[in-house]
Amino acid sequence: MDADIITVRNVERIVVDEFVNNYLSGSLTPAGSKINDDVLSYHFPKTHCKGSRKKFYKTSNGCLVYYSITKSLLFHNGMKDYWDKFCQDPTPEWKLAQENPAAYDDEELASGKWKQHKFVYVFSKCKGYVRWLLEDPARASQSLGMRTFFEYCRAKQSQPPPLLVRKRPASAPASAPASAPATAPAPPQSKRQSCSRGS
Repeated sequence: MDADIITVRNVERIVVDEFVNNYLSGSLTPAGSKINDDVLSYHFPKTHCKGSRKKFYKTSNGCLVYYSITKSLLFHNGMKDYWDKFCQDPTPEWKLAQENPAAYDDEELASGKWKQHKFVYVFSKCKGYVRWLLEDPARASQSLGMRTFFEYCRAKQSQPPPLLVRKRPASAPASAPASAPATAPAPPQSKRQSCSRGS
């Protein structure tokens, strides 16, 4: 068996539904050509890459297969890491971004037009893309990363704008109190000399 395939047994269907539908924001679909619930699968969105001849090819980012009869869950290409996190804490990543968007400012988009750009950059600089995403919630169900970014943007928009604090102008230095105008000295009074006549 492939070393990248890990099997977990005795897993109830309701737990798998919670893991895929809520935690990964995806959906289980019948595997193969037969449309039944005996074998179900979920695939992460595939990455589109450029080849040497400028042609696009796809690489798998992980998937799981669930066998309803035997209750066996098979993980491919690193998907088991998400299962381990889910078992430790079933709170989905998109829920955490909804509650505390600032903590996800430096998170990077994993797919789409703005792949490998930080959440805070796309939200603040790419208003048209954000508006397009929020117009239709179904667009957020494409992948866990897109759902997380969707909830991040919605939480950011619901926050009140930061208050603008105006700086008070610097106060002018205190000036010395105005001195009273100098008064000119009074002219000396003329003394009248008494002239006595000799008798």
